[in-house]
Amino acid sequence: MIRVLEWTTYDGWRWIDCYQLGPNGTATARRSLFVRVSGVRRQTPPPVSQRRPRVGALV
Repeated sequence: MIRVLEWTTYDGWRWIDCYQLGPNGTATARRSLFVRVSGVRRQTPPPVSQRRPRVGALV
């Protein structure tokens, strides 16, 4: 999550900005989500596995 937006909305609901993460943990897209605050849970991301170079990348 990047931030909570201060837009007027229903009681108990918020707009948030966040990043969608790819398999290697890097941001692939930015999203705005409309969420119910009582339903939001913090989740610890899984450890990033050992990264392999991309095909064709210089090592």
